[in-house]
Amino acid sequence: MENHTDEQFDAMLEEGIAAFFEVIARHNPQCTTGDLSPVATIRFYDECQVVAEEWIEGNTKSAPLKKFYVTYGNNLIGKYSVVEAENYWKAREIVFEKIGRFFAFIYSDPEFSGQIEKFDLKEIPLQPMEV
Repeated sequence: MENHTDEQFDAMLEEGIAAFFEVIARHNPQCTTGDLSPVATIRFYDECQVVAEEWIEGNTKSAPLKKFYVTYGNNLIGKYSVVEAENYWKAREIVFEKIGRFFAFIYSDPEFSGQIEKFDLKEIPLQPMEV
């Protein structure tokens, strides 16, 4: 995280997870242990990390704009459009406002890296594809 060291972020995440389970336990006094399978524990922690990062990023004022890439299917296969926004959810909001749900996927800059060259994609203005 940009505003936290890894150690600070991990400590914050652990505190948040502990608070989550304290509330669950308080509302379920019939539970006598706090056990969770190793797989579920890892999945829960990983998802909490993703959600916390996204929440912080999405709620931080004046976040720098990032590039997101919109891909298409049907009549616009091989084409993409660029949207600049603070985060994925803002980019998604812009896309839905302008063209509705008529696109294939939205990728972040790292996710889309190398795809333009690999698939010889062509940039076009943001537009709905035919369905």
